[in-house]
Amino acid sequence: MPELRLKPSSETDIHKIVRIYQDEISASWKYEDFEKKRLETNHRMYSVFFGNNCIGFLIFQIILPEADLLNIAIDKEYQSKGYGARVLKNAIDLMKRSGVQKIFLEVRATSPAVRFYENNGFKKIDIRKNYYEKSEDALIMNYLI
Repeated sequence: MPELRLKPSSETDIHKIVRIYQDEISASWKYEDFEKKRLETNHRMYSVFFGNNCIGFLIFQIILPEADLLNIAIDKEYQSKGYGARVLKNAIDLMKRSGVQKIFLEVRATSPAVRFYENNGFKKIDIRKNYYEKSEDALIMNYLI
């Protein structure tokens, strides 16, 4: 059985990442936005592979002693199999090894991802009113390492 692994995203991964992003998150980032994040020194972008297939990605920004989890997504075909939780755990471990002590994220208040993050140790700490389009609120969540 192939194992799940993370590797720093390459330029060739970006097209698959954009497709997963648009299918799962359907927000406003484009190819150029991902490529820019991939190249910025304080950002980390990882592709998630199952065997030879890119099935997801994660992006975080480190400003020690904190990090912002900007995006994490798993392809629909591979969801509900525990891969998202494994990727998040690996991301937390990567951040911890980089000296991060607190992780923050914003998530749509109505997103099923809120429960996912809560189940993985994140706590709601604030609300950003009308943060997203259509006046949707964002929850600010954090995780203490």
